[in-house]
Amino acid sequence: MDRQHIQVSDEEREVAREDSRRRRRRKAITSCCSTSMDQINVEFVLPTVARGGSSPDSLQLEVAGNWTVEQVKAQVWMKAVSLNFCPDFYQRFSPDHCILLYQKKGTVCEIYDKHQVFQTLDCIRYWRGTGLLELETISIKTHYGK
Repeated sequence: MDRQHIQVSDEEREVAREDSRRRRRRKAITSCCSTSMDQINVEFVLPTVARGGSSPDSLQLEVAGNWTVEQVKAQVWMKAVSLNFCPDFYQRFSPDHCILLYQKKGTVCEIYDKHQVFQTLDCIRYWRGTGLLELETISIKTHYGK
């Protein structure tokens, strides 16, 4: 081991150091590690019914994991408008008039915190934990209380 002098202040101190010191290389964090959280493919069952049909309208949306619930509702709304689903309904109401519901172990649960980041929702963690996050369904129901 060679010794080097390092001046710390006005007085000198002798500090022992190894010249042949090895450094560990750290792997760079890449986006490949987090791609599973970046995009979540979700089917939304809408509160409208197609003309002449009996089943509700639905659409699939690739949701960015860092979007808030409020942003997701707005994106669903815009896509429903662009697909021309029941234009009267989507012009008369706003995303704030609707609630998001999902099913967990047979129980219907509401997503109520509009400021929560989508990938941190209980339903997403639940679906990931069960390995069911291929395409999950969230229902949108009209909430006239607002």
